Amino acid sequence: MSQPVPVAPRKSRLGCAAQFWLIIGAAFLFLLAFQAIFMPWAYYLGGHFHYLPEWDGMGTVHAADGRDYIIFVSIYPNVRHPGRYDTSLQGTGYVCTPKGEKIQLKASASMDKHLGMDTQGKKIRIGMHRTGTLASVVNSDYRPSIEFYGIWGRDEIAVDDRGSLGRAFEPDGSVYTGHSPKRGPSFPAVQFTIRAATSGEFDKACSSQM
Repeated sequence: MSQPVPVAPRKSRLGCAAQFWLIIGAAFLFLLAFQAIFMPWAYYLGGHFHYLPEWDGMGTVHAADGRDYIIFVSIYPNVRHPGRYDTSLQGTGYVCTPKGEKIQLKASASMDKHLGMDTQGKKIRIGMHRTGTLASVVNSDYRPSIEFYGIWGRDEIAVDDRGSLGRAFEPDGSVYTGHSPKRGPSFPAVQFTIRAATSGEFDKACSSQM
C-alpha cells in the first residue's frame, strides 16, 4: 500500500516581524481607545483636542540671582496607577541649568479626580526627580528633585515652585549634594509659565545657555 503523502503546513503570509508589529500596533490602538473612553480629558490637555493623549511644555525661570533655568516636561496619563483620590500622570522632564547642563528627570503629576474635557482653570502638581543613576540606586539620592504647583491655561501652565529650585541647586547652578539641615534656598521661590513646546525647541534653547 502506498504511504500517504504528508501535507506541508501552510505558511503564514505574514512574517514573524510583521506579526510582531501587528500585535504592537493593536496593543497601541487598544490603549488609545481605553484612554479615550476612561480618560477623555487626556486628549484635551491644554484646552484643545490633540490626537495623542499627552502634553509637552517648556518654561524659563529667571532666578533672583540673574541665572536662568529652562524646564521641559512631557506628561501623559498613568494607566497603571490612575490614582484613587486624584488623576495621575507620568512622563519625562528636563532641567537645563545656567551652565547649559541638561539633566533628565522622571516626571509625575496629579490633578483632581473626575475631570471634564477642558482642563483650563484646573489645578496640577508636577514633580520631577533624577533616577537611574548609580547614586540614586545605591544611596537613594534622587536629586535634583523639584516640584511645581500650577493652574492650567490655554496651552500653558502658570506655576509656582515654592522654593524647590532654590533648594535643589547651588548659587552657581550646580546640583546641591550636601546634607545641611539649616541650608535654605539659594534663591527665593519663583513663578513662571510653562508653555506648549517641543523637545526640539527645548534643545535649541538649552544650547544657547552654553
